[in-house]
Amino acid sequence: MGNARARLSWTNNIAFRDTFFRAAVGIQKSGVNLLKLFPIFVVVGATCFCELASERNVELMRDASGHCDRETFVIVLDVGHTPEAPGAISARGIPEYYFNLRLAEKIKGVLVARGFRKIYRLILHGGAESLVLRSGEAKRLHADLFLSIHHDSVQPQYLQEWTFRGKKLYFDSRQSGFSLFVSLANPFATKSLQFARFLGSELQNKGFRFSPHHAEQEARTIIDAAGVYEYNDLYVLRTASYPAVLLEAGVIVNPYEELRLETSELQLKISNAVADAIQKFCESPE
Repeated sequence: MGNARARLSWTNNIAFRDTFFRAAVGIQKSGVNLLKLFPIFVVVGATCFCELASERNVELMRDASGHCDRETFVIVLDVGHTPEAPGAISARGIPEYYFNLRLAEKIKGVLVARGFRKIYRLILHGGAESLVLRSGEAKRLHADLFLSIHHDSVQPQYLQEWTFRGKKLYFDSRQSGFSLFVSLANPFATKSLQFARFLGSELQNKGFRFSPHHAEQEARTIIDAAGVYEYNDLYVLRTASYPAVLLEAGVIVNPYEELRLETSELQLKISNAVADAIQKFCESPE
């Protein structure tokens, strides 16, 4: 677009120049002394040149700034878990996998609306073997960014029993909020941490709060105030040959947070935070 605008400006100035000289020839034929009009010619000519120079300087400044090619930037949205191994069970008995699936679809829609074109959702089946497949598939797709989408629980000893619609289930209403994880063993650990910081900041800016319960219950290290944990041995992050982050969007064993996370409004709010962070990451220098 920038080059097209520069060409348009140059074309417009050529047209102006030709008109300018045709006018000069006409004036000369009429018998008017061109020397008397020389100051006018200088002013007009300088204006034409400055306009072109100004356009070119603007284009140069734009080229020097961050540029994100949304047509080619490859985003892999990993839908955490599978139907056969669905992850955490919410306070009302809904498997985590279905929360992950819905949120991934919402994020993809927002990214498409913003002009990103190469967005792939990883939806797999099976058990632990799917972990290996996730890394291999993202590598095959030449991922520029890998985001694994999950919803959270707490350690079993913190769960309380309750009955919902005649079924015995478990909940914990004390914990809520998002968490982010990176592996410092990832060869792209610096870029992974950069994106995690962007995402944590965007979530906090939109009113979401970070949950410290992984530090309290598992002694996991918080490596950034944006809500980022170190998780070096997490397979999908450690084995990634691309920047990779895992998002726990909220705590679904919290019955109040579960209801909020099911709403389209909150999913859209999270999706916009993700899209804002991806845009910043895409525009950041290598």
